[in-house]
Amino acid sequence: MRDNQLTTLDVLKNTALWVLWCDDNHLTSLDVTNLAHLEVLICKGNQLTSLDISNNREFGSGWNCNLDIRDMPSLTKVCVWYSLPPEGLDLCSDGSPMCTLQLIAVNRSY
Repeated sequence: MRDNQLTTLDVLKNTALWVLWCDDNHLTSLDVTNLAHLEVLICKGNQLTSLDISNNREFGSGWNCNLDIRDMPSLTKVCVWYSLPPEGLDLCSDGSPMCTLQLIAVNRSY
């Protein structure tokens, strides 16, 4: 689903996804809150203003960049789980100068 002209993408019922690669589209929102097993999210080059990954605590799997939010100047907030920087998160954010990580208190019963 990369390098298309998608404006919407509904992945909420795809709860088994562990990799989501949807970069270089025209997405203005992306809801990954139901993807508890998500390890890699490549969503650079879209038009997101915020992103909530506070339910996604399995980032890792040895990828160089498991959260790629580059090239989104409109992105201002990424909500993350209990620690800064989140354990296992390898962030790539060049070209998203306004982006800040926001700590969200979440229930750690996993």
